[in-house]
Amino acid sequence: MSGQHPDAGDRAEAASAPETTAPHANPQATVPDQLRLRLYVAASAPNSTHAQANLRALLASAGAQDASVEVVDCIREPQRALRDGVLVTPTLLKLGLAQLAN
Repeated sequence: MSGQHPDAGDRAEAASAPETTAPHANPQATVPDQLRLRLYVAASAPNSTHAQANLRALLASAGAQDASVEVVDCIREPQRALRDGVLVTPTLLKLGLAQLAN
């Protein structure tokens, strides 16, 4: 008896085996992404004003101040709101991530 656990040799071989990586990393993976949001509001209604302030505070606390935020006033653009399926305000949509050009 050698005093080693029977699987000790297997673990040593596994530890010395080279780690594999993805064959080809996506070159676009290094391009930073920008969060894209759209906030539908009703002019300067109290809930809309609070929603805008809350969104700014949330983005600042999350370190996402550079997020792209489009504010759509449903009073000025009611057809756009209806076309986009917005029935109540304030409404926030996450449009996705846009890749920033370097």
